[in-house]
Amino acid sequence: MISLFAAVALLQQETAEQTFARIEQALEKARTAKITCRLVLLQGGKEMALTSSLLFKEGNKVKITLQGIEGDRWSVSDGKKLKVDAAQARSDGAEFDTPQDLHTQVSTAFLRRGFLNLTEVPRRTIVFKSTQKEKLKVSDLKFGEKDGSMETLTYTLEEGTGRAVVKLWYDPVGPVLKKRTMLVAAAPQATVTEPYDVFTLNKEIPDDAFKP
Repeated sequence: MISLFAAVALLQQETAEQTFARIEQALEKARTAKITCRLVLLQGGKEMALTSSLLFKEGNKVKITLQGIEGDRWSVSDGKKLKVDAAQARSDGAEFDTPQDLHTQVSTAFLRRGFLNLTEVPRRTIVFKSTQKEKLKVSDLKFGEKDGSMETLTYTLEEGTGRAVVKLWYDPVGPVLKKRTMLVAAAPQATVTEPYDVFTLNKEIPDDAFKP
């Protein structure tokens, strides 16, 4: 068995690209995940605070919620059927067959962009038949300065004509994400801050958690 010290030494030899890929793979392969945060959006001098959560479990069971805005947003899959909130349902319907790659699509979107628009990813994956790795392009990956016990990583995110600069704070051994900031280069600029209150992988989550 590899020792903790040896594992840390190996991690120190990683490039920024390898670290990002390792975190992404850990999310894709996780049996379960539970992630919560208080998302703060600052734009044009106005601030909005939202409560966000993501649950997923093997078998394409997924639940995403975004609370704090009129008509709370959510998407939930029990592994067979995907259901969405009323605002999304007005566009394309309230229920769909769950896509077989839902876990991968949601975990990719979360790592690259965070909770912003995450509730809409399952429906858009079905309706537009898009993949998040093609849609959300990551470049210019760099290590930043350490922040106490946390490592930092920065990158540029492009989605269509949109562009943002993202910074992640993480514990490399977990890997466990601790915080994210995203500066959206639009007019007016917007800043999204996500400190993760809960970030756990591979801990038991009951099936009945995946209900609307």
